[in-house]
Amino acid sequence: MHSCISERQDNPDAWLQEIRHLDGYSNSVPIETERIHKIFHVKYAMPVLLTDYRTTESMGVGVKSFRCEPDKLSQVEFEEKLMTEKLCKKAGNKWLVRYPLKKNPNKLPDNRSQAVKRLESIELGLIKNPKHAEAYDKQMTEMNDMNYSRKLSEEVITNYKGPVPYVSHHEVPRPEKTNTPLRILFNSSAIYQGHCLNDYLFKGPYLLNSLSGVILRLRGNEVAISGDISKMHHQVVIPQEDQQVHRFLWRNLDTTRPPDTYVKTVLTFGDKPASAIGQIAQKITMKEGENESERAAAAVPDNSYMDDIYDTVHTTGDARQWIIPLLS
Repeated sequence: MHSCISERQDNPDAWLQEIRHLDGYSNSVPIETERIHKIFHVKYAMPVLLTDYRTTESMGVGVKSFRCEPDKLSQVEFEEKLMTEKLCKKAGNKWLVRYPLKKNPNKLPDNRSQAVKRLESIELGLIKNPKHAEAYDKQMTEMNDMNYSRKLSEEVITNYKGPVPYVSHHEVPRPEKTNTPLRILFNSSAIYQGHCLNDYLFKGPYLLNSLSGVILRLRGNEVAISGDISKMHHQVVIPQEDQQVHRFLWRNLDTTRPPDTYVKTVLTFGDKPASAIGQIAQKITMKEGENESERAAAAVPDNSYMDDIYDTVHTTGDARQWIIPLLS
């Protein structure tokens, strides 16, 4: 091999003979070296990476992680998460959480006149539907009886010097429910003179697990377990100053008298940071309860969605061992 190469290097005619042969010419044809002006370029093909091809093909349909890890939060979300965690304090068997404020709430206007008009509008609609009127008044009464709200005295209303925005409320029909045909929703996004309560609050990070991930993991073993945190948002209480910016009006559908003034004493579902606060309080609770039920504490981070918790085990006996300690 080396001798052949050396021979061709020393004899250019040998190269030309081979080139002529490759072009289809006979070697017997005389070669006129002065008339040959051909240049051959050799290009090596670059190797194709199939991984790049697969990545391109999976755009928009690639599988994502089912958990929302802290390191996957944006910098803003991570800072808001830390801020909310610092605002959580234990109050008996509940959490006391201050709302994360982005602006000075003293700029919030007193919108009592707007709240009165909204109340009158709600009352007109409820009077036309006695069943909904009864359910609405019942929920308002239960809210006060269970200390999820409280009625303010005239002295407190007159002497309080802080901001006093009023939160309007309305019904959300639930035709699929026979016992509770409606749900009361407080509207913290109502605008008055260019201001609304939610504009003054940080939203907080999105901490919910992927619903599809929770459902897939629910098929992992033979026996499924599901649980619900009863009135999860009502298990988080708020301090006095936050209660005052959650005033609302109600008079038990008695339109012959002025409305009474109430405040919410617990987390309000219509507030922008309510979801993040509820999830953070839930995760802190599970972390504190690791000694009481290690299995439950491990299940919540992966297999919870809002106030619902799911898990799977191999046998009904395993399920009883899982559940009974939580009920005792």
